Amino acid sequence: MCVGLMLVWPAMAAAVKSVSVQGLLGSKAVLLVDGKRHIVKTGYSTPEGVKLVAIKGDAVVLEIDGQQRTQTMGDNMVFNTRYVAPQSPEVLVTQDNNGLFTTVGSINGLTVELLVDTGANIVTLNAQHARRLGVAYQEKGEPVMVATASGVVKAYRVVLRSVAVGQIELQDVPAVVMTGPHPLEILLGMSFLGNLEIQRNGNVMKIKKNY
Repeated sequence: MCVGLMLVWPAMAAAVKSVSVQGLLGSKAVLLVDGKRHIVKTGYSTPEGVKLVAIKGDAVVLEIDGQQRTQTMGDNMVFNTRYVAPQSPEVLVTQDNNGLFTTVGSINGLTVELLVDTGANIVTLNAQHARRLGVAYQEKGEPVMVATASGVVKAYRVVLRSVAVGQIELQDVPAVVMTGPHPLEILLGMSFLGNLEIQRNGNVMKIKKNY
């Protein structure tokens, strides 16, 4: 994922101030428009009027105020005529109906759904997750035994090349791969979150990377 790149366009009549692409899910894209996250299907628009015209590889074609622009993952388009000072990247995650904080991110450059879990001391995947992401845990991982609610199970300690949520990306993140089907979701644990600033306000969690 490309991060930190800011594209500045001339001032526009539209109320939209900034747009970034956080993830791609088949024919849908996860867009952050003025700080609000939307999952948009091709041909449809966000409430702010940002239309997803097409998805091409790791880039999307957006239509804003009647003009089309191509934008890649991690880029942040700012519609402004003045200089915008760099800000610390941050992501807002809203609690779902089950009381969980889930978000879209990427591991090793591939889009995944993540369960934010401050109670997990390490990023945790199951074997199926690892295979899909190309993590050669049996060949390169370190065998370990992990205590779970169901007992002690075999796992492999690995290092993920990159883990990203929004514009926050960390390299060489420690993780464990469980050999069974659990956890059902990829747990975004403290081996990633512990390097960041985390604040919770009601049903919203803010994850921030300080420069």
